[in-house]
Amino acid sequence: QSYCEESHLAFVFDYQYEAFHGVLPPGIEKLASPFLADEEGPYVFVSYSHKDRDEVLPILKELYEDGWRIWYDEGLTIGDRYDETLEEHVRNCSAFLLFVTARSRESIYIKENEIPWAMRYGRPIVECALDEGARYELEEGSVAVAVPPLGIGHALEGIEGLVRGERRVAKGISVVVDPAARQQSVGGFAYCLYSERSAAAAKAIMLEARRAGCVLYDAVEEGPDLARLRRSASLVAFLDKAFLQDENLVSILTGKYLEGSDVAVCALEVVEDVDLPERLTDLNKEQWLDFAHGISADMCTKLARHLQERGCRDASALPGFEYETTSKGIVIKRYTGFDPNPRIDASYGGVPVVWIDAGAFEGCVHLEEIVIPDGVTVIGREAFRGCTNLVSVTIPESVEWIGKLAFLDCTSLSSVTIPDGMIEIDWGVFSNCTSLASIALPDSVIWIEEWAFEGCKSLASIEIPKGLRRVGAHAFKGCSNLVSIDIPESVTEIRESAFRDCSSLTSVVIPEGVTVIEESAFAGCSSLASVAIPESVTTIGRLAFRSCWSLTSIAIPESVNVIEDEAFCYCTSLASATIPDGVKILDTSLFGNCTSLSSVAIPDSVTLIWGSVFAHCKSLTSITIPEGVTIIGGSAFYGCESLSSVTVPDSVTWIGSNAFEGCTSLTSVVLSENVTEIGEDAFSGCEMLTVTCPEDSYAWDYCEDRGVPVKPSPPVDEPVELSYDR
Repeated sequence: QSYCEESHLAFVFDYQYEAFHGVLPPGIEKLASPFLADEEGPYVFVSYSHKDRDEVLPILKELYEDGWRIWYDEGLTIGDRYDETLEEHVRNCSAFLLFVTARSRESIYIKENEIPWAMRYGRPIVECALDEGARYELEEGSVAVAVPPLGIGHALEGIEGLVRGERRVAKGISVVVDPAARQQSVGGFAYCLYSERSAAAAKAIMLEARRAGCVLYDAVEEGPDLARLRRSASLVAFLDKAFLQDENLVSILTGKYLEGSDVAVCALEVVEDVDLPERLTDLNKEQWLDFAHGISADMCTKLARHLQERGCRDASALPGFEYETTSKGIVIKRYTGFDPNPRIDASYGGVPVVWIDAGAFEGCVHLEEIVIPDGVTVIGREAFRGCTNLVSVTIPESVEWIGKLAFLDCTSLSSVTIPDGMIEIDWGVFSNCTSLASIALPDSVIWIEEWAFEGCKSLASIEIPKGLRRVGAHAFKGCSNLVSIDIPESVTEIRESAFRDCSSLTSVVIPEGVTVIEESAFAGCSSLASVAIPESVTTIGRLAFRSCWSLTSIAIPESVNVIEDEAFCYCTSLASATIPDGVKILDTSLFGNCTSLSSVAIPDSVTLIWGSVFAHCKSLTSITIPEGVTIIGGSAFYGCESLSSVTVPDSVTWIGSNAFEGCTSLTSVVLSENVTEIGEDAFSGCEMLTVTCPEDSYAWDYCEDRGVPVKPSPPVDEPVELSYDR
């Protein structure tokens, strides 16, 4: 029992304690259950508490005999890396069968390992309650189906990719002696020693080294083997005071050390010189790995790197990576190591590395630098997302595509070179790379997609390829240090918020061929002093230049026939504007809060002046509203403190609420009898105002009802009819 507990195998043997009488007999290598676990897919992974074994195994036996492939842990070899083995089989299963009882719900291992693995790898969960009402509290949508025991087979039939084979025969339970079950390859490996007292800590460190691709021989677990000791590339000694009191362990360590072989010392306790045997006092403690204060990722990485450098690694495997070998080559699925500068070779065992899969390095906050080998063609979606300490990445010329959000939130990444041949900077690839100061784009790039460089606030300049066609929505949004940008003539699309909040951008030349300046394209460019808009532009979108505080003037070409709401709102330095013929509507808040705007030329084509168009234009002294305008919207001239007089043409029929409120300098407004609607507070706060209108008009009645000073329009001379004799 103690052997099993120290080996983290209590979950395998707990139901057999009575049979073993608390002692594991020598030579026992494997437990055989009703049937051997199916290793070849597609199979069903079974998760259950071994305290429910008597209920679960008969059900599994029936499923097995009915042709379903079943993987369960009853037949694990002693000393197998249990966590890694189970996680690997969860990852490779086609369905995850979860037996739920009051006992299984108390299983920490099921709750903290097996179920999270199933959810992480997206495996369909079939939940079978053996106790009435027993359920796991899983995330919504995690459980594919919940069934009683008799419904498991039917549920499995509905899972895509899972097939049933021929009926088989299951056997009873027995203990099998299998001395050959633990044969291990004799390639480059490390020989590991530790005291019984520190078994748990040593195994945890060894597990991390194995995950990093190191090959280790556990001499304590498998029994000292002098032949293996001689062939080992390194000796790993997990040193504590109990180790130093064991003459056998000390003699092995001393012999290996004195013969000049490599020795890696992992200090699990603080060991002073006085604690060391005389033969070991000259050990170079500067090279010891200090685990005395707990197991750290940094120390595990140093040990793994030390062993790999001495050949203690599988040459055909990627150290520290989960990967898949396809017909085209190796696909890196996930980095599991802790090395801040992991090495990826171009090939392993003669098979080339061709693909960095989606999310392969996502969230690896310890990652600092990586060189992607030549031959890799794809860097998948979110491959390096959230690698906040990644400073440098080398992308080879072989890369043809970098997926969406590949480097999102890599806040320490300072520079990147994009390889020749790439045609697209995809959606959000470098979004929020706040330290990215420079990037070289090859001439092959023709699309910069949405959010590509959003939030790259250290980016001061970027050379745009001459053949670029589209600047995507939000592509450079928030690049607050971008001073200038040369948009090539090939660009035909500047999408929504493309340069929004580029607060250091001083000038922009929009190329011929662009027809629409989309919504918020340059909004928040507070240093933008000049903009050249070509004759090809027909539409200026809403908020296109909102809050461009430094913009003093703008030439809007005659080709423009639509200017949408708030296009120049809060352009506080804008002094004058000429609206081209062809524009029919002055949209909501078009020049709102342009506090320096003193004159505006409104063309005869305009028929509608919507709400707040000139609100808070404090410097506007006069304005001519052309004949043809029918509506002056609510708050259209709200707060125009310098506006002294307005002549409203006869075509106007409707004046909105608060239209002239707060125009404190306004002395005269002339209204015709055609005005049939005036909103509330249209002239509120206009203390100097006198309205001129016909006595029998709606406007006259409106002013009298609200105490607005009013005087009648001068009489219109009747035409004189002349007659004469020939």
